[in-house]
Amino acid sequence: MDAEKLDQCIGELTLALMYLNRFKERNDLCWRAWKGYDFDALGRLKDNGLIYDSSHRSKSVGLSEEGIAKAKEILGKLDIADTDEPTEEK
Repeated sequence: MDAEKLDQCIGELTLALMYLNRFKERNDLCWRAWKGYDFDALGRLKDNGLIYDSSHRSKSVGLSEEGIAKAKEILGKLDIADTDEPTEEK
């Protein structure tokens, strides 16, 4: 597997994991995910508009509508059902 294809796979799997572990904080309108993943993968996801980082100090990032749609597409390809509704953090 060449480096470009590997980077694409890592990005897709990272986005899928972020989506599966998403949460909402109090008064938050968007889904968020912890950014404890490879920084290069996060940078590529951000560059592609799939996530956004409102603050470098924050330990989480926001999932864009496009990112959520892409994550659902990836999960469908992997035959992983998204049946659990995440809970809101308090």
